[in-house]
Amino acid sequence: MRLAGELDRPAYDCLYVVLAHRLRTRLVSADARFLRRLAGTAHAPAVVGLADYVPA
Repeated sequence: MRLAGELDRPAYDCLYVVLAHRLRTRLVSADARFLRRLAGTAHAPAVVGLADYVPA
């Protein structure tokens, strides 16, 4: 809820980000606005844009 408030985004978006961060994995998102909001935060490394995603 704290991240949702900081980013002014729905809690369900932020839930996936926090989970990816805690699991040390990455969330793939096509939501450019969400990615811009995350830029510069501690959670930014946990999210990658769909256009930049390269499967392992």
